[in-house]
Amino acid sequence: MRCLIALILVCVLFIACVLLTAGGQPCGPVYNFTAALALMAVLFFNVIEACVIVVFSMLMCACFLFLNVQLHEVLTILAFILSSSLAGMLLRHSTLALLSIKEKVLNVIKEEYRSFYKLDEELNEQKVYLEKAIHDISSLYQAPKEMIAVNTVEELIGNMKKSIAGYFNFAKCKIVIFSFKEKAPKIDNVFDLAQTPNEGPALSGYEETICDYMKARKGPLLIDRDAEMPPPGQVALPDNIKTYIAIPLTAGDRLNGVFMIEGPLPTDMIRFVILSHQFAIVLERIRLYELVQELAITDGLTDTFVRRHFLERLQEEIGRARHFNAKLSFLMIDIDQFKQCNDKFGHLVGDVVLREVASIIKNSLREIDIIGRYGGEEFSVALPGTTKNGAFVVGERLRKAVSSAMINAYNEKININISIGIATYPDDSDEVSQLMDRADQMLYKAKGSGRNKVVVYGFGRKK
Repeated sequence: MRCLIALILVCVLFIACVLLTAGGQPCGPVYNFTAALALMAVLFFNVIEACVIVVFSMLMCACFLFLNVQLHEVLTILAFILSSSLAGMLLRHSTLALLSIKEKVLNVIKEEYRSFYKLDEELNEQKVYLEKAIHDISSLYQAPKEMIAVNTVEELIGNMKKSIAGYFNFAKCKIVIFSFKEKAPKIDNVFDLAQTPNEGPALSGYEETICDYMKARKGPLLIDRDAEMPPPGQVALPDNIKTYIAIPLTAGDRLNGVFMIEGPLPTDMIRFVILSHQFAIVLERIRLYELVQELAITDGLTDTFVRRHFLERLQEEIGRARHFNAKLSFLMIDIDQFKQCNDKFGHLVGDVVLREVASIIKNSLREIDIIGRYGGEEFSVALPGTTKNGAFVVGERLRKAVSSAMINAYNEKININISIGIATYPDDSDEVSQLMDRADQMLYKAKGSGRNKVVVYGFGRKK
């Protein structure tokens, strides 16, 4: 369309020039407008359109020879058209070159801008990651400071829950605590850090396997199937678990527990190890604190309350019985002919006898009952909420349990008996000292009447 319009303009100019020539006017200045058209054709039209317009203009110009226009004028017009076209082509070429350079520069600027924009996004991501890492690391090292303030295992577990909440990703997280009273590691409790603590060993089959495996392992067990860190042959870990950590909670050579995490992120593994070491240190401190507290109130040989603490607990129970108008029976127990046992077999055997008798008595009592070593071979027992008749039944059960037991001590098999005296609050006395004195009187009465008997203050029922 543009080319057609340009050709029509050339024709109009040619007709105007013809009319001027017929009127005796020169046609060159008018027709030289075609040079402008030729320049426009070169600059703004495509190559074919430009060539068509320029050739058409030159042919129309050559027609002036048939109108008796001087040859030099026609040549001048042709030269002007050619020079204009060449100038236009040169200008077009220069303009295109400049535009190409400009476009390249703009593309370079765009690429640089894109790269800077991408770099800015990466820097922002790195900033967010570093801020999170700094926050997590700060929290990781802040956790031990908060752990130090706790005094019980339950408080330590609660603190551990807060330490990992929101900072770690995992499917399951459990802490297995071993009893420190046993020579070999024995599960005392299992805590699920994603739920409420479970009393007793609440472990699945493969978790029990891992727990047993960690008893003989010194360092942490790291499993990452994608990183070619498969589980050892002894551990039958399910195939759907890709990552797993088991970290021993050790204190010297003693294993206090195992920290087990299922499905952690590989980047969190080291942080779990660091946190578990801090947990193990505080756990050992709590264990030692509990041991000191227990040694202060517990007899080291028989694992029963020492006399001082027993009397404190008895006074508390008497006060509770007085408040609720309840009964409480007190038992004084003595091992029959214990001196002869020591003289015959030695004090080491005597210690075993004391320990076994205490164990038999403890295993025959309720959770709420209180037992203490009163002195030497004498034990005292408080039975809250128990009447005279009930206390007699308990005393007979204790006497028969000890009498029927065969105690093995250093290759010696010993059968031992006990005598028991009983007094009841408030039937026999409402004072602790008097209550104990009357139970002691019944004990000596039992021993004086042949031993291996239960005597209750106020009535003479015997075996």
